Amino acid sequence: MKFSAPQKRKTFESVIPMINVVFLLLIFFLLTARIAPQHVVDVTLPTSETGEKSAQDLTLYMDQAGEIYFQTFIGAEAEAAYATSLCAGDTCGSGTLRADKDTAAVNVARLLTQLAQRGVQQVEVVTAQ
Repeated sequence: MKFSAPQKRKTFESVIPMINVVFLLLIFFLLTARIAPQHVVDVTLPTSETGEKSAQDLTLYMDQAGEIYFQTFIGAEAEAAYATSLCAGDTCGSGTLRADKDTAAVNVARLLTQLAQRGVQQVEVVTAQ
């Protein structure tokens, strides 16, 4: 009696381990990524030769025309909200100002004076290096 040779089954490679690795990598990169806050207004920063990078969360923005922005506030409301958020209780923390490089220095000086009158003691002006 002659039996036919059994047909070989095709071996099939599972892609599940590769999918698991891809998802693990995705989770790793999502957890280790540093998500930067979205800037309220696009400003072109002036450059500086020396200085330290600022790591402040409270940032006040000034565009080229001298308009002030803070979170969702614009103008005088932005200035008041910024000073209020910096001055919690009896002490005022330091803040950050991101002013466009083409804004007039008079606008920046006026803003700093107004913030000083509201009790803000220190404001760092951010520049690009």
